[in-house]
Amino acid sequence: MPLLLSRDELRPLLDLNKAIELIEDAHRQQAQGKIVPHAPYHIPVRGQSGLRVVSGAALGSGRVGVRLGANSSLGGGNKMYALLFDTESGELLSFMGFPFGTLRTAAVVAIAAKHMAREDSQRLGLFGVGRNAFGILKALLTVRGIKEIFVSSRDPERRQKFCDEAAQLLGIKVRGVDNPEQAVRGMNVILTATNSLTPIFPEATAQQCADG
Repeated sequence: MPLLLSRDELRPLLDLNKAIELIEDAHRQQAQGKIVPHAPYHIPVRGQSGLRVVSGAALGSGRVGVRLGANSSLGGGNKMYALLFDTESGELLSFMGFPFGTLRTAAVVAIAAKHMAREDSQRLGLFGVGRNAFGILKALLTVRGIKEIFVSSRDPERRQKFCDEAAQLLGIKVRGVDNPEQAVRGMNVILTATNSLTPIFPEATAQQCADG
């Protein structure tokens, strides 16, 4: 009999540190050839990509799953669900709500910083104040001792509100900048939290600013 779990029942079961641990283990399994990925695909609705389907298997953990979520054309929000199966028996283990989208993103960013950013990193530049921004900043602070954050975004009022809230939440200096270069030059870590489908800035330009 599969478990039927709501978003509210699942949310307390996974915190940021546990998410980082689990996703890092999944990366190890992938390096060992034990992850079977499948590219996400969309089912168009009303001329748009109405339903997004993500699936894959973690053979080392004996689990395979499918996650389905409606995007903005179908209301978006919390309309995201997952099916979890046993890879050996094929048994459906659970049908559940999925409240971990932003948590998963934050954990992946933290793992990248853990393995790629200098251990003495203290200055962080952030582009955009989208829905993942708070999460990825909080995650970064679990793996690096960031002391200052510089935020660049297009909307000055929204940027300032974000900086005030982030400074209170994180307990460090969070400053908005008018010139995007100020969130690159001299930074140890640079992050983006936008909905852009193209690079925020050219790689060569970013490297020159960071080096300068």
